[in-house]
Amino acid sequence: MKRIPLQISDEYIAALSQRLGFDLSPQNLVTRNGNAYIAEKAALVSQISEGLTKSRNSFLASEYLKDKKIREAYLLYYMTTNMLKVIQPLRELALFDFFERESLKVLDLGTGTGAAVWGLLSYLREVRKSTLLDITLSDSLDKNLGEAQNFSKFLISPISHLGHIGLIRPILSFQKFDLQKLNEISSKIKKGAPYQLITMMNVLNELDEGNDRALLEMLTSLLDEHGAIIMIEPATRLESRRLLRFRDIATANGTTVFSPCTRQVGCPALTQEDNWCHNELDWERPAFIKAIDDITGNLRLSLKSTFIILRKDGVTLSDSLKEKNLYRVVSKRFDEKGRIRAFLCGENGRREYVLNKRDLTYSNKDFKDVERYDVVKVAGEEIREHDNRITELSPISIVLPNLGAR
Repeated sequence: MKRIPLQISDEYIAALSQRLGFDLSPQNLVTRNGNAYIAEKAALVSQISEGLTKSRNSFLASEYLKDKKIREAYLLYYMTTNMLKVIQPLRELALFDFFERESLKVLDLGTGTGAAVWGLLSYLREVRKSTLLDITLSDSLDKNLGEAQNFSKFLISPISHLGHIGLIRPILSFQKFDLQKLNEISSKIKKGAPYQLITMMNVLNELDEGNDRALLEMLTSLLDEHGAIIMIEPATRLESRRLLRFRDIATANGTTVFSPCTRQVGCPALTQEDNWCHNELDWERPAFIKAIDDITGNLRLSLKSTFIILRKDGVTLSDSLKEKNLYRVVSKRFDEKGRIRAFLCGENGRREYVLNKRDLTYSNKDFKDVERYDVVKVAGEEIREHDNRITELSPISIVLPNLGAR
């Protein structure tokens, strides 16, 4: 199976270069000015990284993006590494013809600098969809909204034109809204409802968990009957489990989790404190990301996140794939001397599956190629006390690779 890494578009890099006033081409990065520029931004990226991990609460409270230099380093590194994380959820939504429509009304909550929106536009460009887009970007900080609006001026025009194949026609509006004040929903946001797609990237972990039921109620009230909510959080244990708890509140209140789960009951990862769930996608690092990584040691060799897609209409991933007995691979594949192991999650819970290499056959050969967040179909396994054994006769197939449908 050929897996194609995600790529940042040339149009995005050109827009970022224009916004920052610096040529980000590989040729320029190796010059003296390029080295100095990257060294300066790498130091700021390290500062942001430390703030988001070691002193997260106080760093977030400082509204760090108000600082011009920090904001530009954030745009260069974090906006770039975040925007593609929305691609897999979008590709999986597309399995049920979600984007086969002439227009799409989108609400991006807690937009920050707009990463989720730029990822959506990149996806629609990738699949050559001719779509009228009405996108509302909402945030509690005027600085963030101003930054997103400013960046859009550099990106929208070049990304819109697709030659004879089609045209992306985005209409962007920017609304101030504080998700900490759910009882004060912007009248303009209410007026724009219902939305077919609501996105939230790296937002939930900043909100009071005690308000999750009210947040769910607000989101579903703004959502179209056949719409979807995409929520994306960091792949760290605390932030991932935070989203998984929200997922359980949603399913308990009648909202369907479309993806990544193939089950609607409680999340098995929450039964043990040291478990969480995240995907990991290959991508081609732009030269400026690699240059920063070489200095900071961050090494963003892959893109990791935890995401969920919620729907009100009951449609599931199994419906979209027209398959049963589906499981999501929720660990890396452990290829050992005499066996292959991986953890799978589905209707029967989160279980370790083991294939002894002596039992490898045509029927189960796909298991030797599984990767984290593939969707697989399994049958005929031997259920044991601590794991499930894949036998010589157990049919197993990769139904959906982790990068979703092309």
